[in-house]
Amino acid sequence: MNEVAIGEVDLAPAQDKEITCHATGGWNRARMEAALDAPADGAFQAVPLITHQVDWRAVPSAYETLVGDRSENALGIVIRWT
Repeated sequence: MNEVAIGEVDLAPAQDKEITCHATGGWNRARMEAALDAPADGAFQAVPLITHQVDWRAVPSAYETLVGDRSENALGIVIRWT
């Protein structure tokens, strides 16, 4: 196994399994605080982005709708856990 320095991540195992990793970049404390404050200030409306609501048992098919099928133009899926 390759040695990895603290704060670094070895992505080779994920790449070998064809796993896609997404990460944010360019964030600092001020930008993070602004992003967290936006919904409270009314500057960001999440509800219009919700296109589907599913029971937790339907998560596999919801995931397929979101990333695989794409025929339903899913944008945001809320999972009902109760």
